[in-house]
Amino acid sequence: MFELPIKVNPFSDESLLSYLMRVSKGNHINLISFLNNDVGVVKNIQASELGIININPTKMIEIEKWKTFSRQSSDPLKMTFYYGLVHFTPNNDLTHSRFFSNIFTDTLKFCPMCLKEQKYYRLLWEINNLKICLKHKIALNDRCDKCDCSIDKRVVHKIGFCPNCNADLSKQKMDLIETNIEKQKWIYYFFKVLLDEQLIYLSPEEVAFKLLFIMNGFETKFNRTNIKNKISKNKLANLLQVSRSSLSQKRIVHLQTIIDILYSHNIPLIEFFNMKVPKEFINTILCEKIPKYRKQQCLAPWCNFYQKEGSLVKTGVSLRRQTNGEVLKYYMFCSSCGCEYAVNEMNDLVERTNFINIYKKIIVVPNKEYSFTQLSSLLNLTNEKLRRVLAFFRTRIPLICDPIPSVEIKKNQLEMFIKEVGNGGKIKDIKRMKCWSSYDEFLTYRYHIDTIRSSFEYEKPKENINEKDRDRKETLINLLNKMYELNSDITLLNTCKELNVCAETIRNWGFNEIIKKYKVKQKKYRLEKLKEEIYGKVDRYFETIPEPEITSKSLYQHINFNRTILWRKNPELTDYISYKLDTQKHARQHLYN
Repeated sequence: MFELPIKVNPFSDESLLSYLMRVSKGNHINLISFLNNDVGVVKNIQASELGIININPTKMIEIEKWKTFSRQSSDPLKMTFYYGLVHFTPNNDLTHSRFFSNIFTDTLKFCPMCLKEQKYYRLLWEINNLKICLKHKIALNDRCDKCDCSIDKRVVHKIGFCPNCNADLSKQKMDLIETNIEKQKWIYYFFKVLLDEQLIYLSPEEVAFKLLFIMNGFETKFNRTNIKNKISKNKLANLLQVSRSSLSQKRIVHLQTIIDILYSHNIPLIEFFNMKVPKEFINTILCEKIPKYRKQQCLAPWCNFYQKEGSLVKTGVSLRRQTNGEVLKYYMFCSSCGCEYAVNEMNDLVERTNFINIYKKIIVVPNKEYSFTQLSSLLNLTNEKLRRVLAFFRTRIPLICDPIPSVEIKKNQLEMFIKEVGNGGKIKDIKRMKCWSSYDEFLTYRYHIDTIRSSFEYEKPKENINEKDRDRKETLINLLNKMYELNSDITLLNTCKELNVCAETIRNWGFNEIIKKYKVKQKKYRLEKLKEEIYGKVDRYFETIPEPEITSKSLYQHINFNRTILWRKNPELTDYISYKLDTQKHARQHLYN
């Protein structure tokens, strides 16, 4: 392995890309060829892809090879934002991390006085929110004076000169500072600490807990109301989801969110790393609020679950107003005995079926035989109500006072009853079936515990959709169909804007999955259209352009796509282009040979 003949030393605050450009210039080599043929991780690196070197160089350069070539023992990763990424990225999965979203500028920023002193590009000039040079107390320029154009970083291959007009950037005008210098200092030192390789790793959950603790005023009891005034609903929801690890796909907290919260509370990054979050606070975030129905217990004295907390099961009805005006909520039933309950306006548990109150009257009735008329008069019940009560107890605790002889429960008949209920059959229709020898036999099956259980199993909450829910769903689907037809971006944010609601409302309505399905559908459609378009453009290009003039660069310019971006969208397309280029190359070589 050869070494570069001329050793070039890096500056302490220089970006790695700037250093590579100086090395290639000093050794009279082409930077792109050098990366592709000697130290590059991947082949066919394009000039427009070089910007990623300053963020995660391990995707582009084999670091150990580079050290040997350049004869440098210093760590080139320190000249990038790599360590800032490592401190917050789980399992070193740096490839698809969105941690740095919106942090870096797409255009070159520079200080003319810094370039006049030493012609190299400083790493922190890449940061979008850093607007000034703290050394010279002037604003960073973001465009060339001579051509009055912003400078796209992807076309910068010569340090200190405008790629558009070749003007000397060190001789540009210097603007006065028009921004908050204290905030600029804070951002500058934030990134100086962030890029320190000695910092420990913080998991996404730790980051979320610390940020929530800060916004909670360092109080050990989580107070959502206080935090709502300090951050948007979406960001708060995201922080809570990350802290609880409740997302199906692992996420990290974006760096910009960390910056915004720490700056607004005047907390340095090093203090954030060293901060300890009390276990009490973490528990208030993690501990789920126990639903009221889980605290309730069956009140039936004969039940196996009598007074056992958590013995009641939700039926799917949340709230209902009775004919007498009373409001009942949290409808539940006991899966052991079949009694039905709800919570009244005083938050007391009440039995809806009234079997318990009647049971208390029945057990004090003298043990002897009664007729229906006698028993109904004694218990002050109508004949119909009495028949239902006796049918209920007949398969649980048979009563001596029951005027009806015991009813044998036939397995096939019970299964038939349950099946009819499961298929949505109405009780009145089942009652009319000719299989019943009497009305009392029908009622015995009707109030059998297995029948009651099955009826509630089929009453799933999601199926209890009211008219308002149906209208919302219909409106959403109509909107998504329209967006799909117009090829408008189907995202949660855009859908919320169109419906004039927030993301949390969409989630509460249970519509996230619907939006997700349409989003996937649109993505597939767009990908197929893109493949069709790219294949057509590539084939036509090879048919119309003379072979010697076809290069990888010219081809990607023709299809108006960056190679890396196209590869991320569909590797099949870049493979096809590489195949066409290789086929042409081999054909030319064969012709000349």
